[in-house]
Amino acid sequence: MPRPKRQLKRAAARDTQDPGQARRPGRRRAQRQQTNNNEQDVQAQLAPPKPQAVQLPQAAPQHQVALLQQAAPPQQAQDQAGPVRVWIVGSSIIKRAAMSAVSRQGGLNLNLENTSVLWQGYSGMKLQDLNTRLSTLLRLEDRPEFLIIHCGANNVGQKTTEELLVLLSTTLPRICDMFPTTTIVWSSALPRLAWRFSDNVKAMNEIRGRMNREAIKFVTSRGGHYIKYPQFSPKPPTLFDPDGVHLSQLGNDILLNTIKGALQDLLNCGGVGLPD
Repeated sequence: MPRPKRQLKRAAARDTQDPGQARRPGRRRAQRQQTNNNEQDVQAQLAPPKPQAVQLPQAAPQHQVALLQQAAPPQQAQDQAGPVRVWIVGSSIIKRAAMSAVSRQGGLNLNLENTSVLWQGYSGMKLQDLNTRLSTLLRLEDRPEFLIIHCGANNVGQKTTEELLVLLSTTLPRICDMFPTTTIVWSSALPRLAWRFSDNVKAMNEIRGRMNREAIKFVTSRGGHYIKYPQFSPKPPTLFDPDGVHLSQLGNDILLNTIKGALQDLLNCGGVGLPD
């Protein structure tokens, strides 16, 4: 049966079509596939990297840490902390005692282990000079653990007893404020065979004794200590220079031995008054 004319025209059109145009639909699908592939590559490049697992080192066991902390021996730890600092500040009695200590075994440190002693003695020093001297030292040195004060005898007889005690009561609190973490030690003023401002030796020594008692009372109320020198109470002439004020070589030796013993007790036992 012959085909209709319309079907014959369509078949003729397909037979006369350009072969290149017949493959265009396939090329378009290939182009779309290539575009999709390119888009996937771009998205893969822009996506953040996936986190990777990291192997962390294991912590050291606790018993190993404890052994490391106990490695340093006690003596080495003490040396690393530094020596105990001691200041001894006062009048010419301290100045001459320091000169005498230089020729002794242990020198200025009085043969005390792990201790550094700084001597500051000034001829004619009085109570009103203490704050200025100590302020100057603080600008040059670190605060000490112990501050020994030997001063006040040069004020005896220059002022009335009441004026002397008022000066003492204003000087010591200022020193305690300047050294809040330092242990203050009052070194008792020594008796004399002669006094500059009076010929009444007995009366001057009584005023000196009262000044010592008031100073000790205040210092101990602030957690401080004191040093007494009972060997000088009878005032034996062999302990004094011919001037009756300064000490002989034997007197300096007794003074230094007493200070050394007091520091040993303070460092080891922490006694309040030395000697008892």
